[in-house]
Amino acid sequence: MPDNIFSTYYLPEDFENMKILTDEKLFELLDADFAWRRKELSFIVSSLYLAPPKNIDTYLRVGVTMLYAHWQGYISNSGNWYINYLKQKKLNYEDMTDNFITLALKQRLKSCGNTSKTIIHYEVVNILRNESLNAVDLPHKNGIETTSNLNYDILEDVLFTLGLNNSRYELKKHMINFTLLESRNKIVHGERYCIGKEEFFILHQDVLEMLEYFRDQIIDAVRNKSYLRNNRH
Repeated sequence: MPDNIFSTYYLPEDFENMKILTDEKLFELLDADFAWRRKELSFIVSSLYLAPPKNIDTYLRVGVTMLYAHWQGYISNSGNWYINYLKQKKLNYEDMTDNFITLALKQRLKSCGNTSKTIIHYEVVNILRNESLNAVDLPHKNGIETTSNLNYDILEDVLFTLGLNNSRYELKKHMINFTLLESRNKIVHGERYCIGKEEFFILHQDVLEMLEYFRDQIIDAVRNKSYLRNNRH
């Protein structure tokens, strides 16, 4: 494998601080980030086929932790890049769907819950009543918080935040929570735990399919302008 997989797939070095101004730039990032992850995971699968029997459990344990790392990493990166893209469009509160307005006001709403001061509560009311034509201030660097355990419930909240349908992921709820997350947690917390070889191959395929579907959902949302209130189907 190349020393720098990012450069192989043309991801910019400072991609966390860039501004995503066009559809094409967003799509390029989504594709490049998916491509290097798929290549690395394919390398692990190929290594498993070639591994001597005495080393298979070690490869499987490494494989599970890497699958989870790419699962969390891609969901986080892609979601935040989509928000970054929307932020650069400078859309106003009146035009955007409720999920993105909620995201923009999230920190203020948290502040409201931590105080009884009316002036803090007024800030939210003032935005909704008097600033509806102002640009929505989306938190594009940490708008998507996957935490260290991206289980189905957290994924469901991510999907809601981005305005994406969750029905296909719901079918994989047990796989996400147990085969992937619980297995990874047991391994990284020092247990001598390992899933079966065939189970890993199925898990690998499921994770890649979900990540690819997540990418496609974002691309479709951009093309259909699903983030606009009047365009929501």
